[in-house]
Amino acid sequence: MLAAYETSGEIQQPLTSQLRNTAEQIQHHSEKGHMKQAVKSLDDFLKKLNNKPKDVTQRRSKC
Repeated sequence: MLAAYETSGEIQQPLTSQLRNTAEQIQHHSEKGHMKQAVKSLDDFLKKLNNKPKDVTQRRSKC
């Protein structure tokens, strides 16, 4: 799923690597039965996915 977003240019590095690593953590914790940690990792994944970079013009106007 991440590969499709990366190919389309919707997400780029380093976000792709961060999301891939977090997805691996979710799977690992889930397989071990550590659901609390799996849910935390899922929450982290969603935060990273929804974190939008600030608009360049907004940063310039604050300077």
